[in-house]
Amino acid sequence: MEIHKKLIDVLVELRNASLSIKTEDDLKTTMKKYNMIFFGEKLNKINSIELKNTLKTHFNIELTNNQLLEYLPAVCESLDMQIEGLQRVDEPGKTTAYFITLF
Repeated sequence: MEIHKKLIDVLVELRNASLSIKTEDDLKTTMKKYNMIFFGEKLNKINSIELKNTLKTHFNIELTNNQLLEYLPAVCESLDMQIEGLQRVDEPGKTTAYFITLF
C-alpha cells in the first residue's frame, strides 16, 4: 500500500479516536493505546514527532522524520486537517516538526 494512503488511514483512525474521547479515562486509554499525547482544548492535536513513533510501534510503518515531514502537508490537506510547522531556534526557516489538528 502506498505510504500516502497508509498515512491517510492512520490520521483518520487518530481523528476518530480523538473524537471518541469523552472522559478522563477515555483520554488515558487513547493515549496509552497510541503512546502519544492528544492535546488542545478539544484534545484534537498531536505532534509529528510522537506520530513518527506511533507509526513505527503501533502501525508498523517506518519513516524517517524527513520523509514524514515531506508527506504530511499533502496528506493533511487531503483530510482538511490543519498543520503548523515548528522550527528549532538554531535552524530558523527549517520545519523540523508539525502540530496536527485532527478536526
